[in-house]
Amino acid sequence: MKTVLGVVLGVCSGVFVYMMATMVYMSLNPLDRPGQAFVLVLLVGGSIASAVFLARGAATARTVWRRGFLLGAVEWAVSAPAGAFVAIHNASTMLAAGKYQGTTAAAVASGGYKLAAIGGFGTLAVAGLLFFCFTKIAPVAQVAEGATVPVTA
Repeated sequence: MKTVLGVVLGVCSGVFVYMMATMVYMSLNPLDRPGQAFVLVLLVGGSIASAVFLARGAATARTVWRRGFLLGAVEWAVSAPAGAFVAIHNASTMLAAGKYQGTTAAAVASGGYKLAAIGGFGTLAVAGLLFFCFTKIAPVAQVAEGATVPVTA
C-alpha cells in the first residue's frame, strides 16, 4: 500500500513539476516547444524522484501521506513566484510589442494575475502545510498484535 501510494502521489508531483517548468519555459520561448529530453527529465525524472522521496523508509501509509502533503506545499509555494514571473514577463513582452496601448493596462493585466497566482498558490501551500500538521498530530488508533477489532453495525 505504501509503495502504490508513493507511486501515485509521485506521478502527481512529477506532472505538477513538469507543468510548472513548462509554464516558465513557454513564457521565455513562446515559439519553441520543449524537447523530448525536457519532458523525460522533468516528467519522468520528477515522478521517480518524488515517488522515491515519498515511499523510501516510510513505516506506514500515513507517513507517505504526510510527506505528500509536505511536498505538495513546497511545490505550491514555489509555483507562486513562478506564476508571478510568468505574468510579469508576458505583460512586459506584450507591452514592448505594442499590444497594450498604455502602461495602466499592462500594470492591471500583470498585477491581477500576480495577485491571483500568489494568493491562490499561497493558499494551497498553506492548506498543504495544515494537512501535514494534522497528519502529524492526529491520534492513531493502536490495535494490539493479534487482537480483533469489534465491528459495530
